[in-house]
Amino acid sequence: MLNEILDRLDKVKKAGKNYVACCPVHQDNNPSMSISEQGTRILIYCHACGAKGSEVVQAVGLSESALFNDEPQKLSLIHISEPTRLLSIS
Repeated sequence: MLNEILDRLDKVKKAGKNYVACCPVHQDNNPSMSISEQGTRILIYCHACGAKGSEVVQAVGLSESALFNDEPQKLSLIHISEPTRLLSIS
């Protein structure tokens, strides 16, 4: 869903692992909005007007479900070679 959101925004630029773009909630000429993907969530915040993800996706014609990825991240499994023992303290 991240690409669907980014496709609807203006002046999108990559900034490290994240993106910046113009905010569709207010008349923005310079990219003032941060977009990042954290786990299964897409976090959006405009540093100029304070708009958050739900306001932004509504402004570009998407539902709030666009802020969540369909595919959850794969969890890494931890292998414990020996059983752990619980100690009781009297």
